Amino acid sequence: MVGSGMAAGEDGELVDHYSVLGLPSGEEGAKLTLEEIRKAFRTQSLSSHPDKRPGDPTATADFQRLRASYDAICDPSARRLLDARLRLRLSLRRSRKKNPTSTSTSTSTSSILEDMFPEVFEWWRAESAKSRAEYKKFRAEIRKSWAEREAWYTEKVFPLVSEETKASILKHVFRRRRPKKKGTR
Repeated sequence: MVGSGMAAGEDGELVDHYSVLGLPSGEEGAKLTLEEIRKAFRTQSLSSHPDKRPGDPTATADFQRLRASYDAICDPSARRLLDARLRLRLSLRRSRKKNPTSTSTSTSTSSILEDMFPEVFEWWRAESAKSRAEYKKFRAEIRKSWAEREAWYTEKVFPLVSEETKASILKHVFRRRRPKKKGTR
């Protein structure tokens, strides 16, 4: 799969294009410049070119694999995808090392994504904390306004009305409203 970031090998295993070019994978590979990648490709292509290995039947396939890896890493979108897949593979290995007795081959999606995109999760946590603080502040303001309204009714209205009217006001105005259950009217 040229251009997808990773190619399926003969055994069905995904191929790390960085390692095909003899480059480091993972975080180090993601930091490589295009010039460093070009240099590695030129070095590898000189030794694996079919003209340099005339008696080797796999020389052409090896060179085509090298060229496909180079093309995949030089394409910015394919490289981002490759880096994301490598981070995912690395986080899966880390999680399996943490819990080697687990029979499950999958891990928590959020932990994998958190390993891949830590800055997004940091931002999300900060925004969630802000939202919770704003919600608590809003609820405190609502409680305060209800207390003020109840005090006003107690001070201004209740002295002027009968006990029956007071009970009706308390029942209808100050009752706690609960959301209706689904399916009820």
